[in-house]
Amino acid sequence: MKTFSKILIVPILLLIGVSGIKATERLYIEEFNISPGNSRSVGIELSNSGVYTGFQADIELPEGLNLTLQNGEAEVNLSSRADASHMLVSNRLADGTWRIVCFSSENVPFSGTEGELLTIRLKSDAQFAGGSVTIKNILFTNTNNQDVAFLENTTQIGITEENSLSTEPLTIENEGEYPVTINLKNDTEFSAFQFDIILPEELSVVENTLALTSRLSASHNLTQTIDGNKIRVLAISVSNAPITGSKGGILTFNVKAEKNIVAQGEMKLQNILFSTANANEYILENSTVAVSINVPLTLYTISVSSSDESMGSTTASETEVEEGATVTLTATPKDGYKFTNWTLGGEVVSTDNPYQATITANSEFVANFEALPTSGKFEAVNSDGVTIWYNITSYNTAEVTYKGSSY
Repeated sequence: MKTFSKILIVPILLLIGVSGIKATERLYIEEFNISPGNSRSVGIELSNSGVYTGFQADIELPEGLNLTLQNGEAEVNLSSRADASHMLVSNRLADGTWRIVCFSSENVPFSGTEGELLTIRLKSDAQFAGGSVTIKNILFTNTNNQDVAFLENTTQIGITEENSLSTEPLTIENEGEYPVTINLKNDTEFSAFQFDIILPEELSVVENTLALTSRLSASHNLTQTIDGNKIRVLAISVSNAPITGSKGGILTFNVKAEKNIVAQGEMKLQNILFSTANANEYILENSTVAVSINVPLTLYTISVSSSDESMGSTTASETEVEEGATVTLTATPKDGYKFTNWTLGGEVVSTDNPYQATITANSEFVANFEALPTSGKFEAVNSDGVTIWYNITSYNTAEVTYKGSSY
């Protein structure tokens, strides 16, 4: 973005074929306060249904209030709704009105349909007594290079600055992380803050999720101290950079609730202290919002059965457990049979008996058995490398030959 202010500006938008005033489109400033002798940034909002690439508008300020200058140029800046091809030109006309013109060298439209289009920085003198600011002679250019006129807008300005810190009520209905945004609405231009966040006992902050928003600069450092359900946050800029804008989030973090909790509670913002670049401190009112928590415990059922009840039986230490719990499964073969394995959904999961199963879903385990041989001669080698012959004659009787002797 380029800014020019030391030139005489004449309307650069096409004035031929203006499509008439479009009342549904608005370029406006929300009501704000600025105390005498102070400075602050103010956003100019664009609400649009059409697609536009540029605009021209005149800003008429009350007595005692003016745009601030930096290096001799008015402090007027485009928001992220414009892109790098947009150029901004501003100049003060003979009657004291400020004319602002914006155009895209590549005919790129502004993004979105709601939100801040640009900011202006204002300073009031010591005798400022309030008044109104009017945006008039508003023309926007669409992508067809046609000009669309907007209605003028007038906004009242007070001198009693209002500042508040808040967050939205929170409802937690399932396991997982939930985002929280702390919002600052401010007439005063602050550069640093400290406050406490008190969570209900059933909630905790997710580690490494506390972060500053884009309203704060890269020079702002965030310090946090977590003590149980109390979080103290401190943000300071090494260069005294301001917190930009006049509303919106300044801090975000995630919270989570433990399982099996149903509770109604409160989140509190307390001990709120903001300071300006001049080290003036402001104590803001405490804020409280409702928190509703309903995180039921997830329970899974466990069933065990035998592939053939005539071969053996089964037992489980538990039949209903929460996720991640361990259950002991035991298979007991009948005479003449032996246990082979456990299957779950037709897949072998273990040959252990007993089996320590970790439960992550509803589970139906099956114990599989097979018959022991009823007769026959079998050879085996013991740990000493000696061959032993087994001659099974019945379920309970076997003839063993060891080193040529029968037993």
